[in-house]
Amino acid sequence: MRLWDLLSNTLIMCGSGSPDITEGKIQNLKKKYDCGNWNLERDYDHGPCVKSLTFKKTHHEYDVCEIIRWISPVRISFTTKSGVEIKIAEFPLTNDYIISDSELSRGGIVQKNDLWLDGLFIQDGFQLVYGFEFSDNSHTPVPFTKLENRSYEDFSESASATEVSASEKAGRMTTIKVVKPRFLICVSFICCGPDYEFEPESIMNAARIFPTFMIKSNSAVAEIESITAEIDLARKNTASHKHDEMSDFRTASLFADRNLKPGPLEPNPPMWNVIFDYYKIWDIASAFREDFLLVDQSRRLPRVNGDLRSVINTTTLNPFAIPLTVAFEDVYTKTSVMKLPGQSGYDNIHIAPFMKFGTEDVVMAPICEHDCLHTHVRWGAALSDKRWVRGWQGDLPFQKLGNPLVPENQTIRMNVFRGEGLVGFRYQARVKNAKPRQWQIIFHHGAGYGIEINFEKVKKIMSWWDKAKDIFEDITPTDSNIEIGNAAFYYYLRYAMFPKTSKYFPRIKEENFSKLERL
Repeated sequence: MRLWDLLSNTLIMCGSGSPDITEGKIQNLKKKYDCGNWNLERDYDHGPCVKSLTFKKTHHEYDVCEIIRWISPVRISFTTKSGVEIKIAEFPLTNDYIISDSELSRGGIVQKNDLWLDGLFIQDGFQLVYGFEFSDNSHTPVPFTKLENRSYEDFSESASATEVSASEKAGRMTTIKVVKPRFLICVSFICCGPDYEFEPESIMNAARIFPTFMIKSNSAVAEIESITAEIDLARKNTASHKHDEMSDFRTASLFADRNLKPGPLEPNPPMWNVIFDYYKIWDIASAFREDFLLVDQSRRLPRVNGDLRSVINTTTLNPFAIPLTVAFEDVYTKTSVMKLPGQSGYDNIHIAPFMKFGTEDVVMAPICEHDCLHTHVRWGAALSDKRWVRGWQGDLPFQKLGNPLVPENQTIRMNVFRGEGLVGFRYQARVKNAKPRQWQIIFHHGAGYGIEINFEKVKKIMSWWDKAKDIFEDITPTDSNIEIGNAAFYYYLRYAMFPKTSKYFPRIKEENFSKLERL
């Protein structure tokens, strides 16, 4: 069996393009790519890394990520067929372990398959394969031996599960080659062209990136107790493309998607109280570093709470504004929150600038298309049931609405930070009880950079905005001369306002969010 036979399910091999595959040690540790809409630099000097990722559109070039790094080492705990337990072995992503380097010579469309979304237009990408081998009960891997005569039969899912050093048969001693424990770690980065198959309503055209790990063991491994792999994504703190309504700095926002559909008297999406259960937003000034649990596969049952969340009472109030006669305590009514199996604190992160509405900082959500990098690990069950928003079930993606967008044996943590000129996150996947000889895919969901909005769809779904604009003619939070544009639109999604006054209320009462995060 050849190496590329094992790699047939990797994203770079699923497109109609032709990857150039080089086996053995690579020579070009740094290389710049300029293909389709994307520019980037890959750098292998200190482990696999992408730098200065930009997206080109008409006469503009937008910086999408300043750095994407696959963190070394990967850590794996496993047991061999001979009964040796290896606790937390470290797999360094250094160049002496690289056995294959692939890159696309031309783009291509992803063909119909079970693992990846068919129709994706791959524009550019590369893939590294690292090979690790264990000898003589060592807990430290070495690079693959005999590089000139490698065989990969032991990685096949049909490979023999028996490890034998010798057998005696018919009075003869027959020596059989011992299969050593071996692992393949595949690091891949794929850039795709824009398409509308990203979010539930297909309103936003998004260009996707896939910085992934794929990890596989051979037939000499009996059990894989755990795999821990991490990826950093960070953007420049300073926004590169300027706009009168935009702030000069980026920040991060976390959201938990709603799983309960709106009632008959509630407003249609995309108001925040209909789309989100709760959220966390950082300002654009301070440094921070906080850790969050996004997917917890030990939580296998739904959880419901009716006491912690309060929203604008749309059953008695005008959905476009709050009458002056309503007292503050009467504005809100309690609603239930349901969390589904695998769901934990938050479902997605947006890294983008604020918009400016007078002196107010305005978060662009949902449908954030202005310089926003989206990473979703789950979509809410209250949203449309498109194939690309469905989560994993069993060993396959795109199966069930409301499930996490990661395999069912993965728990996901995210460390969100801003400092040293960057804002971003470290994504940590912890895989439990992985099946030997089966690829374990990490960051399968990828991330998306918002490009543009389908305004015809927006008009159909958001016909209420014309009415809301009339209210804004007389109301602004701070300045009656503010233009009623994009910032006002996003402001209205989050807040409901008193007519003829500057008072306003969040559509979701901003309390108990930390308790809801732990629900």
